[in-house]
Amino acid sequence: MNRFTAVLCMAALIASGFAVAYGQDAAQKKNVAAGVNLTVSGEADIDYVYRDSVAQEVATWSGGADVDSDTFFSAKVTVRIEADLPDKAKFVLELENKRIDGGNMDAGADTLGVNYEQAYLQLSEIYSDKLSVKLGVQDVRYELRDNGQAMFLDITEAESSFGAANDLSTTDRDTLEPVGFSFHYKEGVVNVDFFGMTVAEVGPNSADESIVGAYFRWMLDTLGPNSHVDAVAAINSGSGKNMEVWTLGGGVNLMDIGSPGLDLFGEVYFQFGDAGRAGTEDLDAGGLAYELGGRYSFSKMEMKPWVELSYWFVSGDNDDDDDQDDRFIGYEDVDQFLIVEDNDYGIDVDTNYTGIKFSGGLSPRDDIDLSAGLGFFKFDEDARLGNEDDLGTELDVKIVYTYNANVKFDLTVASLFGADAVKNMTAEEVASRYGISRPDQ
Repeated sequence: MNRFTAVLCMAALIASGFAVAYGQDAAQKKNVAAGVNLTVSGEADIDYVYRDSVAQEVATWSGGADVDSDTFFSAKVTVRIEADLPDKAKFVLELENKRIDGGNMDAGADTLGVNYEQAYLQLSEIYSDKLSVKLGVQDVRYELRDNGQAMFLDITEAESSFGAANDLSTTDRDTLEPVGFSFHYKEGVVNVDFFGMTVAEVGPNSADESIVGAYFRWMLDTLGPNSHVDAVAAINSGSGKNMEVWTLGGGVNLMDIGSPGLDLFGEVYFQFGDAGRAGTEDLDAGGLAYELGGRYSFSKMEMKPWVELSYWFVSGDNDDDDDQDDRFIGYEDVDQFLIVEDNDYGIDVDTNYTGIKFSGGLSPRDDIDLSAGLGFFKFDEDARLGNEDDLGTELDVKIVYTYNANVKFDLTVASLFGADAVKNMTAEEVASRYGISRPDQ
């Protein structure tokens, strides 16, 4: 029972193109009196999911009990309303439903609850045409490569960063609604963002979860288009006493460096501070996370093939009895591999793992993209897993058919082999130390 297989058939109806055009036309007819332009857009991602009996056993907290295979439809619908106000002001409201996921993200039945993904006021050109501010409910996200994979920070797509170290839910994503402020400053090749957010309001300040931080990007277009070097700093306070973790890090993304088509990238984060208490003893934070990799695109070849290799390390904690918590604490959103990493349909490993990831793809036609990924995953620390660290080898194959500018159909097939460590894992270990969103056997 150490092979986990999942099949995900995705019919992604992306309606934003039509909705934006329609919303702009409607707004232009009604904006004369009010002085307000309304733009309405949206996106619908509709999935059909099959999981075999073993994958279903892993994903639904069965505790090793035999379960049947499962098929279900799952949809995520986003509606976005933008109101352009006078004097360079804008109000944005974005609503999004909770995705049905086959029961693997919570213990109860799936429901289509609606979340306020964004609800903020944006003011542009404050004292200068280089400075803008957002006030209200908003996502705070940092990606090194702008490819949808946030190693440290993407709050609205994450669960509580402190895991079971506090009373907040660690089993349900897309429910955090951070509220606060963010400033963006751009001057030539320099971009600076500064933010402060209440991630979860629980009661008194000592019980809230919040984050304050900044990230800096210096464009290096002289080395290659869109190349840049970044720096990140954040202070994350958890729901409890002595829970204040500092994160310092940054990254480099070099595109078309030395040779057209060659990209090199890497990012690293160090953590220190207070990670809470174990009984009456304070815990010192000591998390570490980094990735290193490269990608080569054969853009001059007919089918434009590409290959990529990367190594990922996210630290874990190996001793529940000492005064050190070495697991990396963050709001990650890494979903490259469907079973090991995906938060909707997989087991969503967040911390305490290493991964060697190979991937590649090509486009045999203008409307078809083929890609595949092979990942070798291990737990960083295995002392509490029966000294077994093999998280498995995963193979993913994906086909994307672009029907038109607004509609795409995806088929993803994923299989995980040799996950010996997972069968030794208990619910207590998962919830308390290892950052996986649910107990697996």
